[in-house]
This record gives sequence, C-alpha cells and structure tokens, in this order.
Amino acid sequence: MYTSLTATELEQKVSDAGLKRTAPRRAIYTYITQHEGLFSAADILATHKKLDKVSVYRTLESLEKLDIIHRAAVLDGHQMYELHQEKKDHHHHIVCVTCKKDACVPCDISDLPKKIKGFTTVHHAVHFTGVCRDCAAAT
Repeated sequence: MYTSLTATELEQKVSDAGLKRTAPRRAIYTYITQHEGLFSAADILATHKKLDKVSVYRTLESLEKLDIIHRAAVLDGHQMYELHQEKKDHHHHIVCVTCKKDACVPCDISDLPKKIKGFTTVHHAVHFTGVCRDCAAAT
C-alpha cells in the first residue's frame, strides 16, 4: 500500500512490474496522485479528453491488479477507486447523492480472516450513500 505517492514513483512501480511507459499512462498516474479522494475512469476522461477510453480502463485494471488502487464504491453507475494509503486503516466511504462529496467510514476487520475459513486474500466492499449536511441545509 502507498501513501503520498508521486506520479514518478507510481510510474516506476508500474514500470518495474513490466508495463511500458506511455504518455497516456503518465497522464493517468498524474491525475491519480494529485486527485484527493475517490475517482472514476469517467473523472479521468473528463479531465483528459484526448485519452482513449480503453487505455484508461486498462490502466486502472492494471493498477488494481498491482494493488496500487482499489475499488471503493459504485456511484451513478461508475466504479470509484481510491489510491491505497499505507498508514490509513481499512475503511469504507459514504457519498452524498446530491453533490458527490465523500467521507471515510471506519471499518474494523482485524479478526475477519479468523472468521472466514478456507479462503485467503479476503476483500469486501460496502457502499453507503446519503445527503451531506451542506446539501441538506440547502433544501
């Protein structure tokens, strides 16, 4: 897991794993490392209009396989991702259905591997939605 990863460091990790260094991938790495919070392929494509859609999805898939990013939520039909952070406890997200602001929700799974017999590399996902205070106050 990573924290405060720069685009150059991310590019090096991916290159070390055997992926070629390309301009589109560099743009995606920069977006991911400079973006705060959750992001989707659609967010990247909206910011970088010249990027090929397939390249964005394949790059995100590669980063997920390398355990650099992980799936955090599905919002409006879009898979949302998050950059792994080394010192952050496992958590989920709640996303405002109005403004799309997200916040972390703690999750204690420290004893989960003991409870699930016969499986390794156990992952789980929970998706919370709601209306944030700002949006609720505006109505």
